Amino acid sequence: MEGERTQMPEAVLNNIIKSRFLEFNGGPVHITNKTITIPIELTTAYSNYNAVPLIFNNCLFQQKLITGNPDVSGKIAFANCIFQDEAFFGATSNLEFRDTNEFRSRVSLQTDTGLQIDNLVLEGSLEIMTHSVNIIKIAKVNSGRTHLGAVFIRGACDTISIHAVKVESIGIDASVKHLIVMGSVADRFGLHRSSIHNEMFISQCEFTIFDPDVNLSNQIPIAFIDRSNIKIFRVRLNDFRRAVFTNCSVDSFSIFGENEKDDSVVVSDFSLGQLVFEPFTKNRGLLDFQEVGIPKGGALRIIRTDLGTTNFILCKFQDAILDFSSSKLTEIFVADTDFPEIVHSGGGIDHVQAQLAFGQFSTAFQRQGDTVRALEYQSREISAHFEQLSFFPSGFRSFSFTKVSLWLNKWSNDFGRNWGRGIAFTFASGVIFYLLLLWSANGLQLFFKRGCTGNLVASFLKFMNPLRFFETESLFKINADKPYLTPSPCSYIVDFISRIIIAYGFYQTIQAFRRFGRKP
Repeated sequence: MEGERTQMPEAVLNNIIKSRFLEFNGGPVHITNKTITIPIELTTAYSNYNAVPLIFNNCLFQQKLITGNPDVSGKIAFANCIFQDEAFFGATSNLEFRDTNEFRSRVSLQTDTGLQIDNLVLEGSLEIMTHSVNIIKIAKVNSGRTHLGAVFIRGACDTISIHAVKVESIGIDASVKHLIVMGSVADRFGLHRSSIHNEMFISQCEFTIFDPDVNLSNQIPIAFIDRSNIKIFRVRLNDFRRAVFTNCSVDSFSIFGENEKDDSVVVSDFSLGQLVFEPFTKNRGLLDFQEVGIPKGGALRIIRTDLGTTNFILCKFQDAILDFSSSKLTEIFVADTDFPEIVHSGGGIDHVQAQLAFGQFSTAFQRQGDTVRALEYQSREISAHFEQLSFFPSGFRSFSFTKVSLWLNKWSNDFGRNWGRGIAFTFASGVIFYLLLLWSANGLQLFFKRGCTGNLVASFLKFMNPLRFFETESLFKINADKPYLTPSPCSYIVDFISRIIIAYGFYQTIQAFRRFGRKP
């Protein structure tokens, strides 16, 4: 029963610890509701005697506590105790934690037989050193409390199971067959030179940072992470033989390193703040992204990367910011996925990188038979090239006809994407040149005379026919031998130029209209 603690005299405590090896032959020794103000070392030189169990209940340890090895320490149990200073437990085979114990400083455990520990309140660090044991199981640490402290596991073990642990940091530096982490919360989860021989399974966790820190000793054969929230998730490709990450929400997901031909990483049903392929990433295996979404304001960053065989299936990237720089995309497979129309690099819009990116996207779509998207990204590629050019690339003595051609292409049909713009461009050009024609023939005043509207509309429709075979003055003949306007020499020049522009407009309209009937 818990009650008010009283200070335990040093002499009494020392006598109990010593006597349990020499005099007690019966049941356990109980120390209850005590405040212990001196350091305790539960080891002794009397190793030829069997110690009776020692049980601390609702005790406060203000100084350091040390237990020895199983041969000389005997069974020790702690129930609802508080450890204000460091604690070292070297006899975990004879160690038992009951109810809820609270550690406010560093606690170390060494085990050769396995360990199961739960219901802890941890403010300091919990360090576990193992030596070829079957299982290390840690559960219910800081349940219902703010996550404080840290958990570190080192050594060799068949299975490490971490369940419902809320701490600032979880670190694994061990040779282990199975690593299982479920329902846990940590600011940082790290694998430090670990060797995971069979599988890693992480589910329903919340991590601020998931980072391998340094190279693992070997590849993880199978890694599975699902239903977790991770703010910063970094994946080194050469750490995984096969990895599946699914149903997670991640603020920043970064991929780096190099993998081999038979390696694969599958990312599915992810909500991302940003997806980053870090510089010098080289994918020789398979990267598979399925139903991955990046919202408006998020970012897709592909920086000096060889994506190799990468699949993007049912992904939503079109509202994100595309940050691209000198990367290889030609082997990717894309299905029901679109990318942003603007490419950034180095903090600003970069048309050179946009041309490189969209050209490769177009090639990828064409290779897999998606002509619709191939044409769209080819148009984006041409648009990016247009933005790179200048009308006067080398000063006023030079003039770029390519820029003029692309400028007309842009405004006449948006690089083959908009036949409606082609019609608008054609008739807008026709109206402008028709007004110039009237002006050159001194006929603008006809707009303000009654009864002349029909004649002007009729002549305008004849004017819009670029294949007409009659002279300019015939434009102004309406059921009469004599035209109602007489063209000037300037009128013939206007008519000549207008025929070229209007014919070009009709041609561009047709090109855009039959866009999907041509190949990119």
